[in-house]
Amino acid sequence: MVFTRILTLHEFSLSGYYLYLVVYNIVYVIPLIVIVFVFTFTLGTRKLREEEGRTLKLISGLMMLGLGFTLVFAPQILNSLYASAGLLVAAIAAAATVVAVDRWRRTLREGT
Repeated sequence: MVFTRILTLHEFSLSGYYLYLVVYNIVYVIPLIVIVFVFTFTLGTRKLREEEGRTLKLISGLMMLGLGFTLVFAPQILNSLYASAGLLVAAIAAAATVVAVDRWRRTLREGT
């Protein structure tokens, strides 16, 4: 959406508009499709354990929550690569903390 909005703001000709969309697909979309297929075929043979699945859901949920708060309260900071990377790192760090506390609590329960 952002890329097409930028294209419409520049008022390119129709052929120039579609040429930029083709370039965008070559640079961004096709590599993402390749990555998805590689992960699908390499990791598709292995099933996630319950704990791994819960951790993956936690990380993705925290990332969406952080992105949502950022979009509501300070959307301008998403123009910074460091802020975007910081959101990702913060979500992973928060998830790692939650997982570590959960493991610690389980070991305490099992030990008593």
